[in-house]
Amino acid sequence: MSITKQICLYIGVGVFLTASYASAYCNRTSTRTYELNMQMGRVVVDPNLNVGDTIAEQTWDMRENSSAIYAYCTRNTPITASVTMPSLVPVGNKIYQTNVPGIGMKFHREGAVRMTYPDTFYAPRSSNYYLAGSKFILTLVKTAPVTGSGTIASGLYTSYGYTPNNDPFLITKLDAEAITIVSPSCQVEGGTEKNVYLDPIKRSQLNGTGATAGEKDFDIRLICSGGVSISGFANVNMTFSGDIPTNMNNRQGVLVNQNKSSSGATGVGIQVLERKANKPLMFNEKYNVGRLVDRQTKYLDLNYKARYYQYGRTISAGEVNSKMVFNITYD
Repeated sequence: MSITKQICLYIGVGVFLTASYASAYCNRTSTRTYELNMQMGRVVVDPNLNVGDTIAEQTWDMRENSSAIYAYCTRNTPITASVTMPSLVPVGNKIYQTNVPGIGMKFHREGAVRMTYPDTFYAPRSSNYYLAGSKFILTLVKTAPVTGSGTIASGLYTSYGYTPNNDPFLITKLDAEAITIVSPSCQVEGGTEKNVYLDPIKRSQLNGTGATAGEKDFDIRLICSGGVSISGFANVNMTFSGDIPTNMNNRQGVLVNQNKSSSGATGVGIQVLERKANKPLMFNEKYNVGRLVDRQTKYLDLNYKARYYQYGRTISAGEVNSKMVFNITYD
């Protein structure tokens, strides 16, 4: 092989490599960058969630003209989904800790290109790139056992497009107070179990189905923290449930006698009522019992009464033991 041929071979290889590298590129069109404000408003954190659970999730459709082309990209061009908010801290599994304690964010795109930020997609072929028909999804995730309250910081959060152009197809942001986190909590004074003892009655005091006797008042006191730093509120709700007699319904507030031993009474249970309204509790219905605002500590005194209730056509003397469960929720 002559020296001349060797030189030509090296030049050819050099030209080939240069052409391969230059083939991956995007021509950005004049279509303006799509700006999405991730407005979620007031988000109430359920204190019963575990670390890693989803607190809230919202999906936005890219409401763009189907003919709006953002770029023409050649094969193997890297299309990048980036997290750009400087204050976000990665905590694993592509979840980012926000400025609110215990509150993380996860960003995702659905469509022809599916990506969880940060990620890079390499164009499989040369084609135009659109946003129409795609979706952006923001997931708020619990990142600590105890969550804080407040407004998630405003700023630019993500970018999607061809990075060298410095002109992304899509950016997401938060305006001031776009997402306010509320982390309420209520404790039951005296613990989560409460015993109510009714005084004994005579069998003759119950003389037919629907008869009642031995009424006694009792209270449930909740000590609640609103957990709101700037603005917002949380409604406190309670639901009640229990085993009811087969011939009763959830709106009559009657609990079956769970004492099935030889010492238990038959045909007699316990009815629970709202004291002020003097109405039976409706099981599995939501009762709004209060509202919490401005990080206040508030005492909620809930007043009820219980009494013996004859639900059987015939009864026998004995002990009556009933159980009612109440759950606290927030919205």
